[in-house]
Amino acid sequence: MWNIKQIEENPVVLQRALKKRSFELDGEVEMLAALIAQRKSLVQARDYLNRQRNEIARRANGPETSEEARRVREESARLKAEVIEVEQQLYDIVSRLPNRLHDSVPEGSSSEENIVAYSWGEPRTFDFPVL
Repeated sequence: MWNIKQIEENPVVLQRALKKRSFELDGEVEMLAALIAQRKSLVQARDYLNRQRNEIARRANGPETSEEARRVREESARLKAEVIEVEQQLYDIVSRLPNRLHDSVPEGSSSEENIVAYSWGEPRTFDFPVL
């Protein structure tokens, strides 16, 4: 399975690998990049709210603090749900991607284009049709 961080850092590698496998995603590579960026911004916003919540907990005095804490807690929960939704969309796309091929694998769309790396012994011949 592909690592999301690798896709984020170098989407060209993914596109090349998919081309090598003759695999079409119909624009989902761009959607994947957009989802990764969206997830990153949501996680940063959620982490910022968590830091705010911790700061409020340190101050913890008065009704305005409890109201602010409630608002931050609700917003953090909403962002957490959004992150989970985006991660599920990412997983759905990444799980459809074929595995990476080794660099030594030649390009081709059929088994006739395969290269024989080595063979051992003589191929056997049979006096009956082989299935």
